[in-house]
Amino acid sequence: MSDPAAARGRDLVGAVLVGGAGRRMGGPKALLEVDGRPMAAHVVRALHAAGCATVVAVGARPGEAEALGVAGLPDDRPGEGPLAALATVLGSIPPEDRARTTVVVAPCDVPDLSGAHLAALVTGLAAAPPDIAVAVPGPPRQPLPAAWRAAAADVVDALVVAGQRRADAAFGSVGVVEVALPAAATADVDAPCDLDRRRMGDP
Repeated sequence: MSDPAAARGRDLVGAVLVGGAGRRMGGPKALLEVDGRPMAAHVVRALHAAGCATVVAVGARPGEAEALGVAGLPDDRPGEGPLAALATVLGSIPPEDRARTTVVVAPCDVPDLSGAHLAALVTGLAAAPPDIAVAVPGPPRQPLPAAWRAAAADVVDALVVAGQRRADAAFGSVGVVEVALPAAATADVDAPCDLDRRRMGDP
């Protein structure tokens, strides 16, 4: 595993995005069981393994954060997409702490995501020039999971105010470094057929 200490003394905060409607699944996905535990619990475990002492569930519904053993963080703009959720978590970092904080963000529906995958993103961001704000899986470039410098909070918030919703909308406004990761890092359980395959042992 890449050494999370490569964050070079930066504070690490983890965030799992659980506020999506899960329309293709037919409802919220965070607590759906995968391999004997809630799907989002796999992501929480990966965030802790990557060195995040604090992990929050962004947009958690009643009972979800408690079931995952983390604190809930209400989405400032519920229902407005992943970029808005990202703005919420970056904006939750006090301004005086943003220069030294990295936020590791992941969706709730990637149960094969590991601490090693996320630690590689943290390491890639730590080694990048200071104008790089985000490390993402690539190529091809994927917007989530990602390691963000919290100092990008105002840039991301301005994009949301301007009407942007997609997580990759920020790529044109911040520096991006790509980190090669295996497909498992971004393989999502998006629809009932994906969940059925997992439960039949065919991820």
